[in-house]
Amino acid sequence: MGNVCKMRTELSSYLNNEGVECKIEDGLCIFKYDDYNFVASIDLHKEYAECKIEFQCEDEDYEKLDIDEKTFIADKVNTDLENHCIALSFNDSVKSVTSFYFTSKSMMFELFSQHFKELTETTDLMLSLVKEKIDDFKENQGHRIGFYSNSPETNHQKESHVAAKA
Repeated sequence: MGNVCKMRTELSSYLNNEGVECKIEDGLCIFKYDDYNFVASIDLHKEYAECKIEFQCEDEDYEKLDIDEKTFIADKVNTDLENHCIALSFNDSVKSVTSFYFTSKSMMFELFSQHFKELTETTDLMLSLVKEKIDDFKENQGHRIGFYSNSPETNHQKESHVAAKA
């Protein structure tokens, strides 16, 4: 299990055989799934190999959110989903990451499949929360309290308007 280059090549071949376009750049397996870019890296830790899978998204609208909204996104994802993934919120991006250790090629493929499924679930929830927060931000942007609200007319006020017209 000591040949990291061979492991990366095997992972890349596995993904390509599954219909996922994958290439190896700078020691990383970079692949696209459902229009999202993911990165997988393989490192050795003593006698065990570790595969780390990551998704990261940078967005100008996300950067405009308050830090408490960004923290809320990561906290909600991390508490709502019970899996091996971790959602992270940064100033300019959100990131989901998972990793696993393996000792054989078949174990790598099996665990990759399981962990990647969890990562896509985490990423989907994280991005839906980001979109929701951005939409809320855009909707509330520029609205100052009290200046855009119309006070509802009571029936008595409507009746007096009608009576005044008659």
